[in-house]
Amino acid sequence: MHHGARQSMNKKLIKIGQLAKEVGSTVSEIKFYTQKGLLKPSGHTPGKHRLYDHEKSLKVIEKIKELQKEAQKFQLKNIKKLLK
Repeated sequence: MHHGARQSMNKKLIKIGQLAKEVGSTVSEIKFYTQKGLLKPSGHTPGKHRLYDHEKSLKVIEKIKELQKEAQKFQLKNIKKLLK
């Protein structure tokens, strides 16, 4: 087995439903991230289901959620100032 084949075998691809379940999200939310270009499928099944790189997708979604929380805090601070 050559090096390139071994690398591709280490890459775990999962379907969108499994990814959503693992990150505590919905399929709709994962599709939204994909449509906005934040998350990219690594391939498709013969039935045209999206397949995502497991490790890479988990990291990206974790970062998205972290940034969303920070943005929400920032927005609430600004709203509080506007209400005064």
